[in-house]
This record gives sequence, structure tokens and C-alpha cells, in this order.
Amino acid sequence: MKFYLKFFIFQIFVFSSLFANFLDQKLPVIKEISKETYIDLPSREYEDIALDGQNFGNIKFSISYPKNITKDENVLLLIDGLDTGRDVLQYIPHLKDYVIIGYEYQKNLHRLRKKSVFFHLPSTRRAVLDVPFQLVSIVKWIEKQAWYSHKNVIIIGVSFGAIFVPATYQ
Repeated sequence: MKFYLKFFIFQIFVFSSLFANFLDQKLPVIKEISKETYIDLPSREYEDIALDGQNFGNIKFSISYPKNITKDENVLLLIDGLDTGRDVLQYIPHLKDYVIIGYEYQKNLHRLRKKSVFFHLPSTRRAVLDVPFQLVSIVKWIEKQAWYSHKNVIIIGVSFGAIFVPATYQ
């Protein structure tokens, strides 16, 4: 047990300065890597989307929108506690006037559920620091979509996802 504690403290001191100026970075130009429909219902369509976030890793999310989409829909960006984008969309009923987006965390963050997280603190920390940039990048992607109505994007964080909401305010 003492070894793990010493190893943990060592990682904190050594790696805490590696990303000290991390939040001063600028958003890169975001490019769509893939878009794949995974459920096609009569009233709604569901897609998995991946964006190239360059330094901030690939940004993955699932989106649900009405079939007859207009520019009147509100946009909900849901950030849940370590669930994937698809799982998050299951929590919300089929809301007629909403485009609903479920953010998917990077795989490194799923280590938070395991004891091995202590051996991967630098990469886990980096993954946590990438989340606000990824969320803002999703908002920038939304603003470029033809269906976007220039209304506010409503960002809802639940459980672990709630800690990232304040970091997305611009």
C-alpha cells in the first residue's frame, strides 16, 4: 500500500507541471471525420459523429434529431457521468422540438472506474483537460450545421459531467 501511495504522490508532483499552461491553448479547426446513422425511426434519426480535434483527440458524440428538421429546434448537449453518447440519448424521451447530442468521453477517462487509474494519471489528467475543449468544439460544429437556428445551445451536465459545464461558458 505504501508503494502505491508513494507512486501516486510522485506522479502528482512530476506530472502536475506538464500541462500547466494547458488551458491557454486555442481551439483548432475542427473537421468531421465520420458520420454514421445507427437508428432510423419514422420520427427521428440517430447518428454517431466523430470530429478531428487535433491536439485534443478525436471528439465523438451521438446526435438525435427529428426527421423533418427545421431551424426551430432547440439544441441540448448532454454530458453524463462516464456513459457514452448513445447511452445518454436513451435517458431523454423523443422530444419533438429538440436536437439532442450525447457526448462520449475518451477511452482514457473510463479508467476512472478502475484501480489502474493510479498508474495512468498523466494520460487520465490529459483526457480530463481535453473535455472542455471538446465540448466547445462540438458547439462550434453545431453552429456550422444547416439545421442550426442560432438559438442557444443548452449544455446539461449530470454527475461527473456537471464539472465540465462551467468550463464551456464563453
